[in-house]
Amino acid sequence: MVPLLLAVVVVVMLLPVSLCFPHAVSSNSSVAGVVGVTYAMNTPGLPHPKKVVEALVAAGVTRVLLVDPYPDGVAAFNNTDIVLTIAINNSYIQSLATNVTMTFLWLGDNIILPNIKIEAISVGYDVFSSENLHLAGDLLQAIQNLHEGMSEILQGNISITTANSFDLITPAFPPSAAEFNRSVAELYLRPLLQFLDGAGFPFFISLYPFKLYRAGAILGENTGIAAFEYAEGQHLTDPKTGLVYYNIFDAMVDATVAAMAKLGYADVPLVVSGTGWPSEGGLNEPEASILYAGEYNEGLVSKLNMRLGTPARPETTPVTFIYALFDDPRETGAESERNWGIWTMDMQQKYVIDFTPSKASGGRTTSSLHRSAVAAVTAFVLLCLA
Repeated sequence: MVPLLLAVVVVVMLLPVSLCFPHAVSSNSSVAGVVGVTYAMNTPGLPHPKKVVEALVAAGVTRVLLVDPYPDGVAAFNNTDIVLTIAINNSYIQSLATNVTMTFLWLGDNIILPNIKIEAISVGYDVFSSENLHLAGDLLQAIQNLHEGMSEILQGNISITTANSFDLITPAFPPSAAEFNRSVAELYLRPLLQFLDGAGFPFFISLYPFKLYRAGAILGENTGIAAFEYAEGQHLTDPKTGLVYYNIFDAMVDATVAAMAKLGYADVPLVVSGTGWPSEGGLNEPEASILYAGEYNEGLVSKLNMRLGTPARPETTPVTFIYALFDDPRETGAESERNWGIWTMDMQQKYVIDFTPSKASGGRTTSSLHRSAVAAVTAFVLLCLA
């Protein structure tokens, strides 16, 4: 008990002004829009965080998920209106679970400035995958310890949760049939959802229609339903519920809700901790292009800002983070894995995204107009050559 009290005293002494945070993540928040971006702060070659933050403010971004943050990087958001979600690396899980004092030390090292708006902390990523399953037994305890620490020393209600992959859910379609992998559902996910439900915290999950399309999980010969390119007659229908889906993102959201419902927790809030589309890929990845990336991300932002929800949850629009702000050259695997950024390293937009909710509309996006123009020029050239 003495080390715990000493840690509390140390952290409180580090806080020159009491921190005031918004309530748990909610798409109805008046302080931020429903769409944010993921900013991996330790990506090689990035501009200084202060310059990135200035650019984010200028672009109208109001929510940011910080991956692998560090004190000086977090400090760059001081005195801005940007609301932060802090992602803790998997490497911290075991120490946070076994040592309560470590929780306070982490808070003191990473969140010690006034006028920083933090709404959530995500502990680890994809912990229930086979690669990280050795950490699953410690995850919930780490989350609970961090929640206890936050309650002891900070004002306000910060959500504590963990980020998950859609790989946990099968089948991809229809949503009504979706359920969590049985190997982890009862042992790990039910206790996690029970905690989140009791605390009023959200379930975080990443949703990537591009990956489903590449895996052949989406019916059809083109990317339209995956990339928000609406076309007459292009939709999928859930045979059990009769609900019609014009984009795969909505179907993945509703599949996640259905999987939670099968464990008895349909009302746990949902946050999409990562979604997007790569702007470049290998020779065997023609769908990974700036045109399709712009189509997807612009269509996503436009749809979310209209706050129309999903077919199964029309009254609820999930807070959603676009992955990612910058490309990450460290990623391995297919060429597309390194090219999910919406900005270049010198902070130029690869395509136009309007993050301002009041300007959202249901009209055609810049990239769809661009694609139409390309098609028209191509048709004209072929006509001339005929």
